[in-house]
Amino acid sequence: MVLHILSDDKFTDYVIDQFSNDDMQSDLVVIPSGAGHSFKRCDKVRVISYPSSQFVELLSILGGYSGIVLHGLFWPFCEEIIKAAPHNVKIAWYFWGGELYCRSEIANSFIAPITNFLYRLHTIKNNTQFKSWQLPLDLYKRIDYCITSEVEEYEFAKEYTKSNMQFIWYTCYSLEETLGDVISMRSGGNNVLFCNSAALENNMFDATLRLQKLAYKKHLRDRHVVMPLSYGSPWIRNLMLKLGPICFKKFVPLITFLPREEYNRIMLDCSTLILPYHSPAGQGNIITALWLGMRVYLSEKSIAFKYFKRIGIKIYSFENDFVKYGCEKLSDDIVDHNKNILLKVYCKEQVYLNAKNLISILESNNATE
Repeated sequence: MVLHILSDDKFTDYVIDQFSNDDMQSDLVVIPSGAGHSFKRCDKVRVISYPSSQFVELLSILGGYSGIVLHGLFWPFCEEIIKAAPHNVKIAWYFWGGELYCRSEIANSFIAPITNFLYRLHTIKNNTQFKSWQLPLDLYKRIDYCITSEVEEYEFAKEYTKSNMQFIWYTCYSLEETLGDVISMRSGGNNVLFCNSAALENNMFDATLRLQKLAYKKHLRDRHVVMPLSYGSPWIRNLMLKLGPICFKKFVPLITFLPREEYNRIMLDCSTLILPYHSPAGQGNIITALWLGMRVYLSEKSIAFKYFKRIGIKIYSFENDFVKYGCEKLSDDIVDHNKNILLKVYCKEQVYLNAKNLISILESNNATE
C-alpha cells in the first residue's frame, strides 16, 4: 500500500481521481494547509489536521506502507513524515517547483531584474521580507524518487540537492481533466492571456516593460490583455492594477479565482499566451493553450521552454519570437502537430498508466529511469 500526502490544493481532486481506484493500492490523506482551496472528492480521502493526535498516530504507522508520495514539500508536516518514515519505506516527492525555485539562495536566478528590484523596494519600504517554510536541504537526500513530467526539472533538483533520487514520470494534468468541455473546441478570439498569477516568479514587470517597446507594442494593437491576478502576492496585484490600465489600452484583470470551466472559456477568446517565468510553472495553462490552438510564448530561460522544445512542440520564445509573430494565429498544421504530441504524452489513458507505474515502482521498490 502506498500513502499519498496531499494538501487542500486546487489540483487535489485531479490526484484523488487518479489514485482512488482499488487497483491503485493507495491510501489518500489530505492535511489542510490553510490555503483555502476546496476539493470535492472528500469521500475518497481521510482528512487529518496538523498538529493533532491523528497526525501523531499517522506517523506511528508509516512502517506499514511500502512507499509514501509527498505531493509537494511546502509544509512542516512533510519534514516530520520524512524523519519518521522507516528506511525500508520509499519516499517519492511530487515536485511542484517552489520547493526549490523559491529558496532564498537561488530565487534571484529565476527573478528578472526589474521585478527583483521592485521586490527589494517593497521589502525595504515595508521593513519586511516574505519567508516561507522550507524543507532542510539535507533531508532531500532521504527522498528516493523525484516525480515530475520534465526530466530537465528532475536533473536540476538532483544536482541542486546533491541527492541520489531517481526519476519517475508523472503529472496530474490529463488533457481530458484539464480541458473539460472545451476539449473539442478551438480558440477563436484575439485576446492575449498574460501571466497566470500575481506571483513574483511571473516576472510580469519586466515582461510589461518589454511589451511597451514599439516593436512589441504594435502587435497588441487594440487587443484585450487578460491578466490573472487572483492569487499570489497582494502587493504585486495592487501594483499591476495601477500599471495595467496605463500600459495596455484594454487591460482586463482577473481578480477572483475562477472555476476551471469558466477560466477555460476565457482562454477560448485568446489567441496568445505569454508566460514569462524563468522557472517551470503554469503547465496546465500551457497544455490548455496549446490544445486550443493558441500561440504560446515562454521565456528561453525557462526549463519548461527547453522541455517542450525537446518533445517537439512548436513553442515560441518571448524574448525573440514575439517581435516576429506577435499575436498571429497558428496554422492548422501547427495546431494539429502540437495536439498529436500532447495526445501521446498527456491523454487521460497515458497519465493513468504513468500513475499505475508510479505505484508499481513504490510497491516493488525497484526504480526505473
